Amino acid sequence: MPKKVVRGPKGVKVTYEPGTVDPVSIEGDEYKWSALGITEKQILEDFKNSGLIEGEFEEQVIVGKNSIEYIHDRGSRNLALNLIRKQINLVIENKNDIWIIEGKSKFDANSTEKALGQVLIYEELYKIDMQPKKNIKKAVVFGTSTWEEVVQQTKNIFEKYAVNLYIKGIDF
Repeated sequence: MPKKVVRGPKGVKVTYEPGTVDPVSIEGDEYKWSALGITEKQILEDFKNSGLIEGEFEEQVIVGKNSIEYIHDRGSRNLALNLIRKQINLVIENKNDIWIIEGKSKFDANSTEKALGQVLIYEELYKIDMQPKKNIKKAVVFGTSTWEEVVQQTKNIFEKYAVNLYIKGIDF
């Protein structure tokens, strides 16, 4: 695969090969990023292979189907389908728990906020549709980051909502 060159912070050029993880470092004006060219699917695949959470894996699980059954007006029903029907990136079921997992290739403010909201909504829709007997746990899996202070602050926020945070290069 051909290498790509991008300009990052302060105009620094970064050369990378799509599909590889470039170790993150911030030393003076030299910046390198991780997750360049890495997809959510690759991040989730690496997470599954890490063995951090064992169980049966199911990808792209549709939820929200039962939330709209009571809507009879066709126009409202179609709108509700788009608003309520969602797709969970990964569900892992083991002996004791069911894990609802959202993957994001990039660890940034927008992705963290979006992912937190997604897993909270997915949990509720999963409960309505599947009526699970097992405990539900939630997690968000991100591409690499070395901003330790930001990672810790984000983990603290996620913990308030009982959402685990896993970052490639740190946790797996």
